[in-house]
Amino acid sequence: SDQLPYWHASIAKNTVHMCATEDILVNLDGDNLMGCDFPADVVRWFLDGHTVLQYEDGEGTCGRIACWAEDFRRLRGYDEDAFPMGSQDVDLVLRLRALPESRFKKVKGSTHSQAIPNTREMKVACCSPHYGSLRWGRMDTTNRLVMGWRRDLHGSIVRNLDKEDIGVEAQAAADCS
Repeated sequence: SDQLPYWHASIAKNTVHMCATEDILVNLDGDNLMGCDFPADVVRWFLDGHTVLQYEDGEGTCGRIACWAEDFRRLRGYDEDAFPMGSQDVDLVLRLRALPESRFKKVKGSTHSQAIPNTREMKVACCSPHYGSLRWGRMDTTNRLVMGWRRDLHGSIVRNLDKEDIGVEAQAAADCS
């Protein structure tokens, strides 16, 4: 979308999740690798009664999250007021876990928890120059603190309340079949 000229993880993830039509949303970052039976594994855990999955086991796999689309929308997605990178996935998982009916599962030791290595510099390379030379570590630390205050001190698990819609307008890709 031309409405997102620079990378902002929360806005990009909200955009794609708001375009989704399925009942279960799965976030896969661009550097994530998954096995051929990954979709079946997600379904298996949800059929077992889980409402939130995080396939995290190693560097670069924190953002592999599955949840009910209804829960994602109820929480109004990822926090778009945050810096473009850092802690957005941790915050979403903690908020999903805070829902009264939540049943969380961290899936470890799985072929579904692999990622292509990249540096922290690469993670912020396409962020807006508006943030100057702010590095990933500073974005992550600040996001973690602010999001934690909102959750823990104010009990706020819903984000983006000042926005009519989350994400940016997007068009479906052309059918290439």
